[in-house]
Amino acid sequence: MLLSERLMIFNLLPSLTLHASRHDEMFPADWVRALCNADAALANAWHRHWSRWILCELGLLNQPVLSLDPPQLKVALLSTDALRTCAAHAGALLCAPRLRRAIDGAEVRTLHAALGRDVMNFAVSSAARALHDGLAASSDWTLAATVQAAQKLGWALLRDAVQGAADEIALRCALKLPRDLDPAPVLPPEAALALVLSMLEILDAEWLSSFPAQA
Repeated sequence: MLLSERLMIFNLLPSLTLHASRHDEMFPADWVRALCNADAALANAWHRHWSRWILCELGLLNQPVLSLDPPQLKVALLSTDALRTCAAHAGALLCAPRLRRAIDGAEVRTLHAALGRDVMNFAVSSAARALHDGLAASSDWTLAATVQAAQKLGWALLRDAVQGAADEIALRCALKLPRDLDPAPVLPPEAALALVLSMLEILDAEWLSSFPAQA
């Protein structure tokens, strides 16, 4: 999908990328029935109505994003799958002190199953450590607590990364993230954004290159 299409959906059709955990708060009950019973063409029409309703609720109907210059858009415009991938890697990176302690075969297999082998390998790599040491406190966490924290911390870091953006970006991006995140910031906005963008240089440099070069 072209960057211009991503921006159009971000501006006008937030219902298409709304995180599942937010459906209840952003989904009028009568529209649920209509969408469930609609064919593809009608579903598209309902999504336009639903998106307009969401934008009105947030006070963003007349506040589109007009420029690709804000660096937070490199996070906010990621696809649903790319956001999920980035969150998984970010969460594991933040828990790296505990992950590096996992030497028992059973522990490693559990972490591979819960987080993914590629994610685990990234988190304990020298490249990841050069970006961030991870949260020192995680070193003492249990295996179960580490898995749970990794799944939440990554999403929270993505939220923090866009907090310094204008409302038209930050509020729209929040719709794409899980609803019940710990409100406490993982990192300050500037540090969170810098870390996420550095991760994307490793995970998806092609995506970053699709944005106009900064003067």
